[in-house]
Amino acid sequence: MLDINAKFNQIVAALQKSDRYDEFRKEFTNFAEASVESKVNAGLAVLKKHGVIESFTESGGWGLTFKAKAPIVKHNGVEDNGQITEASPNRFAKADALMIDRMTYPQGHALYGQPLNEADKRRLKGEKPLGYDALNESQKRKFDQARMFGISEVDSFKLATMVMVGRRR
Repeated sequence: MLDINAKFNQIVAALQKSDRYDEFRKEFTNFAEASVESKVNAGLAVLKKHGVIESFTESGGWGLTFKAKAPIVKHNGVEDNGQITEASPNRFAKADALMIDRMTYPQGHALYGQPLNEADKRRLKGEKPLGYDALNESQKRKFDQARMFGISEVDSFKLATMVMVGRRR
């Protein structure tokens, strides 16, 4: 068991180590007249505010333990809260669908003011055209390659569905 004066000395050392001694001295207007017990209690209160706790050993010993401070994490909204994962759907999908449904053709277009047709809506969403699912695997590869080269959808379909006649190797 520690003497109260030894305990006070350890508290003062911990306060000086954590740069909180000035805060501790501000607690007392009459530091010289205060009892050692009240100084110990005030010192422990200041230390507890800043993450230092009393620790007791099984043999009856006493000490101070500095808690590790949690790292300061920059908060980036919902992504940091863990609500969005790789498997979760696009959080803007509903707003995008609503916006695309209400879109009309711009000025200068032959269909100015009319709602977009299904093919244009699919193109805006980044989806494949309607006839794409009917193609077989080799035709899909040809179509994707033609689109990658910048050929229009209509011409890409024509190229993908062309049958090469008389071609031998």
